[in-house]
Amino acid sequence: MSASIRHARRTVLGAALLAGVVLATAPAAQAVPGQEFVKTPTDALTSLNSVGDFATTETGKAWAVGSGWSAAEIATWDGTAWQPEQIPQFYGGFSGAVALDDTNVWAVGTSYDANNDSRPEALHSDGTTWTRTAIPEVPEKIARLNDVAADGADNVWAVGSAGIDAVQRPNADSRPYVVRWDGSSWQEVAVPVPAGTRHASLASVAVRGQEVWVAGTAYLRLDNGEERYQALVERFDGTQWTIVPTAPEPGAPDFLRFANRIAIGAAGQVWLAGQADIDQLIQRWNGSAFERGPELPPELRTPTSRGGALSVDDTGKAWVSSARSDSGGGGHRPLFGVWDGDSWNDVPVADPSLAGNGGVITTSRSGGVIWAFVTSFTSGPPVILRAEG
Repeated sequence: MSASIRHARRTVLGAALLAGVVLATAPAAQAVPGQEFVKTPTDALTSLNSVGDFATTETGKAWAVGSGWSAAEIATWDGTAWQPEQIPQFYGGFSGAVALDDTNVWAVGTSYDANNDSRPEALHSDGTTWTRTAIPEVPEKIARLNDVAADGADNVWAVGSAGIDAVQRPNADSRPYVVRWDGSSWQEVAVPVPAGTRHASLASVAVRGQEVWVAGTAYLRLDNGEERYQALVERFDGTQWTIVPTAPEPGAPDFLRFANRIAIGAAGQVWLAGQADIDQLIQRWNGSAFERGPELPPELRTPTSRGGALSVDDTGKAWVSSARSDSGGGGHRPLFGVWDGDSWNDVPVADPSLAGNGGVITTSRSGGVIWAFVTSFTSGPPVILRAEG
């Protein structure tokens, strides 16, 4: 990350004190009776140490994709424990995954060459073997993929950025990067950017039928010379792309700066997790515009994962992850919350001594099972949690 971006990010975060005061009126979350996250066995995962995303199916199968100390890694849930998968090896990692069924699974991410230049990677599994798929080269020569979503074998979408190097330094021409798998090959799809965009990146994608939503961040130079981050959300209706404004948020002023995750739930409900300043915020699409809320309680507002802090299912529930300071130990404890249609509820972790931040979280479409990764910043196998819906 360049010095100018770090400075801009510090400026954004410094404004959070005002936003925190305005938003602190939401009630505290209540615990869900009988529901909790439990640790799953990961001792066999000697290489995987960071999970970028999960994919899961209604049969109970699940995949965790991420990275080890140097190479991309994938693990699969066999019903009792996590096991490493054999995959084409490359230096880099995965940040997105989706499963259409047990025999149609995708994982996307980024590999790096000897110069630390990045290129997008997309692997497909038929349930037995993982195969690398060819992605068209971009004019900038460097690109990355951050997320993938699908609603059919010929309707798979992946997003990221082109012109971003290994340490996320944007080039002057960096831009949103979107590719679609049509059943036989990947094709790049052009998307618009707001006027004055200096560089932009997409973090998340959601698909239902022919409707596609993408979300990320653009860094803009305004007519008055001011430069700022602004959330970038776009919708494809099957015919054309449209840039969709986010709802006004206090303390921003009047816009989200970062769109971290977008998801589609029951009956086309579109959920967006982002940040106006430092707090994690939720917005929902009402059919014609985004609206604020449902407001997160204060303890669930700490954003711990730009890539996966929101997941929704077809029952109307939404899941978020967060973290709280451990005043006694000086570290952090993972937090998880669920929206049940009326209020946010806390879902406790069975082991109250578990340290770390709540990371990526994924639910099956039926909401029957929820997977979560805890960023613990310690050596050893990853901490993967499971809860039943």
